[in-house]
Amino acid sequence: MIHKLRVQALQAQLALRNFVCASLAKEFEVESLPVKQRAALAHHWDDTLKESHVLQLMIDLLEGQEKEERGCAESLISNA
Repeated sequence: MIHKLRVQALQAQLALRNFVCASLAKEFEVESLPVKQRAALAHHWDDTLKESHVLQLMIDLLEGQEKEERGCAESLISNA
């Protein structure tokens, strides 16, 4: 149960990061932005994208652990 809550929390954070990336990309397309502002947007987008990758890795690890634990528990039950 705790694994599911952790995964759901991480998925919510990931969804937020994806929304931020999409918003930043849209804002970056505005041609009237000064170069410094465009550079700041690009930097923020890059940082947010990196955070998204880390969150996805954490989700994958937790889901893998959950499957492994479930497999071990099923193995113990079938061997008992």
